[in-house]
This record gives sequence, structure tokens and C-alpha cells, in this order.
Amino acid sequence: MCVLEWVTPDYWQKIGHPEAWASIVGGGLTALVTLLSVLIASILTYRFTLRHSRVVHGTAVRADRLRREIDALEQIWSLLAYMSMQESEKTIVRWREDRQKNRTYFVHFGNLKHFLLHEMSRAFYHEHAGLFMPKEIRDRIFDYGGSLMGLYLRYEDDGEVTGESLIELENRRLIEKLENAYGELNRDLKKELEERYGCLLKTE
Repeated sequence: MCVLEWVTPDYWQKIGHPEAWASIVGGGLTALVTLLSVLIASILTYRFTLRHSRVVHGTAVRADRLRREIDALEQIWSLLAYMSMQESEKTIVRWREDRQKNRTYFVHFGNLKHFLLHEMSRAFYHEHAGLFMPKEIRDRIFDYGGSLMGLYLRYEDDGEVTGESLIELENRRLIEKLENAYGELNRDLKKELEERYGCLLKTE
């Protein structure tokens, strides 16, 4: 007798149990369907888990990047205290107004030096803001610093100029450029920060 003869309907017919064949076939099909169902479910679960993991990881990476960009923009925001035309202990450009409302502008040499040699370096390098800020913002800051670098170099070795010295600024085009640079940077920083805060909220 063939070893696999029992799997044929004739075998069970011969031994007087034809109903056993139907039971075997039905059980086999049930087992096969169950096995295929488990296999398909496992594959689908694996693919879903993998896709979900990639989405979660991608979202986490995106959120981390947004936080770093926000930190960078906030570091640059701190530089506005030096660029503002509203006088404070950090302001670089200051002005005085006579009775006829004519303004005379001055540069606070100590604040200019601190801004160029310390604050820009702190924000861009020590606080890593240079890595995560938009190019346009970075260019505006360096353009502002570059506009005043000549003045700094001119008086750097002047023994009569101290940290509290106010150097009269007569170049009206330069004054206007500095005022515009502050206004544009103030506006653009707010816009960039609002956009990133909005994007960050969507990732959480």
C-alpha cells in the first residue's frame, strides 16, 4: 500500500468510512486558511509597525530640527538689543535731539566692540545658532556687523577712545542702513519664529 494512499477518497471508501475523507479535507482546509490568515496578519502587522515607526521617527527628527531652529532664532533675537535705536545699556547706535528736532547720531564704542568680538561669536558659534538659522537672517547679521567694522578698526587703537566713548556718526546713508537692518531683522525674526512654532505644534 502506498504510504499516502490514505489521503485519497478511494481508500476511505474501501474501508467503509467515506465521511472521514470529507472531515480530513475540511480540517486540512481549515488549518490552511488559519495558517494563511495568521501569516497575512503577521505580514500586515509588521508592515504597519515598520511604517508607523518610520513616521514616528521622522516626526521626532522634524520636531528636534524645529526646536533647534527656534533656539537659533531666539539667540539672534538677543542681538537685537545691540541693534535697536531705542537707547539701552546695550545699544550701539544712539542719538541726541536738539530743540529743532535735529538728531545727532553716535556709536557707543564699548557696545560696538562687545557686539562684534563677543556677542556675534557667542550666538553663532557657542550657542550653535549659525548651524540652524535661515541664510537670509545670517546674512543680515553679518552685513550689519560688516557695516560697522570699519568704524571699529578705525578707533580700535586710539588711546583716547574708551569703552564709554560716543563717536559721532555723520554718515547718514550708514545710519539709514543700520536703522533699516534692525527693522527688517526684527520683522523677519518674528515671522520665522511664528512659522516654526506653528509647525512644531503640528508635530506634537
